[in-house]
This record gives sequence, structure tokens and C-alpha cells, in this order.
Amino acid sequence: MISGLLSERVQLPMAELPIKLFSSRAEQYPEPTGSDLALGAARAAVAAIPLVGGSATEVLSMVLAPSLARRRDEWFKELAGALEQLEAKVDGFHVADLCRDEVFVSAVIEASKTAVGTHRQEKHEVLRNALLNIALKRSTDEDQQQIFLRYIAELTIWHIRFLALFQAPGEMLAAKGIKTNYYIGGASQVLEDYYPELNGKREFYDQVATDLNARGLLGGNSFLHTSMSAQGMVSKRTTPLADTFLAFIRTPPELAEVAKQS
Repeated sequence: MISGLLSERVQLPMAELPIKLFSSRAEQYPEPTGSDLALGAARAAVAAIPLVGGSATEVLSMVLAPSLARRRDEWFKELAGALEQLEAKVDGFHVADLCRDEVFVSAVIEASKTAVGTHRQEKHEVLRNALLNIALKRSTDEDQQQIFLRYIAELTIWHIRFLALFQAPGEMLAAKGIKTNYYIGGASQVLEDYYPELNGKREFYDQVATDLNARGLLGGNSFLHTSMSAQGMVSKRTTPLADTFLAFIRTPPELAEVAKQS
């Protein structure tokens, strides 16, 4: 379904270009034309870093400014397109109404910081789904929304894959055609069977489990290496909080078919 930990980073100012977040895709989306403003913003950001001189400022401004503008524009195009699809599928849902929804606008601002700060498309997908579910009022606890958006920023795609697998390991294995004729062992076998690329990377996925456990998303992590029955190996391990989080970042059912076709 789906995100290296995104550490707290300095937010480089970007050119303040007029953007119609929710304009039709048929309508020309404003492309960056204020290159001087973008370069000036990047120069100011780099110049503010101690010990960075003029030549570095010039080089970084030429490299960073276009990339920041491109990432921002691509992210807003993705979001606008998804909202248009939602409007076409859900009776009574109107994109124009979102401009007056302060909860949604705050969530967009928060999510956009993360979206611009990553090149991972899977992370964009998770952020987009979260915003769509907020727009649909599927998640009404504003504080919990902010916590979950912070989780998306901090966690990697592997953390989210881990949660998705151990929410329903038996079903996930079956869907991938992996036989579950286990006899006895730890759930790490399930993890490595489903994701062969994790074979021999125990230190890595143990850390992932520790991170999730610390956030209350996983019911402990000793199950990975504790011998248990076959039934125990494919038992659900996510907490109710994790289940709510996963629902928050899943594609809304109304767009599930569209997502499969894309």
C-alpha cells in the first residue's frame, strides 16, 4: 500500500506564486514564472547558514529553487486531481467548500511540508489519502489528525508496510500467494517471506518494530523472534490506534477502483 525517518529539517522559503489548489486539470495550472523570486528566496535561505559563502549561495540557489518549486507544484497537482475525482464520485461533496474548511486547510499546510520534503511517491500517496479522508470528514478528531500527520512525516514507508502486514498477516500472505503452512517459529519468518528483501536485515526491521511500539502502534515487538504456533505467527499485532491510523491513510473506497487502474 505504501514510507528513512524524516528528521526535522530547515524549511527553505519558496517563491510565493499564485496557485489555484483546486482548479480543474483542464484549466492551465500556473507554472513557475517568477524565477527571480525563487532564486532570491533560495539565496536568502542559504546565506542565512553560517560559514556558507557567496559562491555556494549562487550554486545552491540555482539547484534548489527549481526543485523546490517543481516538487511543490507536482504535489498540488496530485492533490487537486484527487479532489476532483472525489467530487465526481461523492454526492454532496464540493471542492469549493474546502476553502472555508479551516481544519482541512491546516492539514494541507502541514502535509505539504512533508510532501515537498520527500521524493518518495508512496509517501505522497499516504499524505494524499490522509487529506482526502479529512476532506470527507472520515476523521473528526483534529488533535488525532495532527498526531497522525506527524507520524507520516516521521515514519518511513517501511514502518507503514510493517503495520499493514501485521494488521492482517494471514490475509496479506494469501493475497500474495504465499503458503502459510508454518509449523513453529517467530513472526519474523512471516515478515521475511512477505518481503524477501528484508532477509538478513534483522537489525533494520527490529528498529522499525521498536519505533512503532514506542508510538503505541504495535503490541510489543518480541513476537518477531519468539517461538510460537503457526496460528500465533499469523496473528494480528497492530493496536487499535494503529488500525485507526491505517484507516486514516488508506485510499477512500470511492477512489479504490481508480487507484487500482492507475
